[in-house]
Amino acid sequence: VNKNNFSTISMLTQKIYNHELLNNLIGGIHYDRSYGYILSDKICDVGIELGFDPILNIEKIEMIETFYNFLLKDLNCSYCKFINIMFNNQVICIN
Repeated sequence: VNKNNFSTISMLTQKIYNHELLNNLIGGIHYDRSYGYILSDKICDVGIELGFDPILNIEKIEMIETFYNFLLKDLNCSYCKFINIMFNNQVICIN
């Protein structure tokens, strides 16, 4: 992890630990040179792609919560391997 990634990972870690839903849901933060920052969840082993400019604001957190409520209620954990929340008001499910 280089110096720039470390500060971003530190910021993400702080947001995750300070938010009840994220603290219960997120198990790890990964960085991939091709995809950027990816969160791994504890419940379904689904990666949450944040991209190269990882923003975890209220809108993104609500998108994650809405998707997981739908996934757990109407689908199953194997429905997709990743969700991409890089774009505003859009959750992309990737198999």
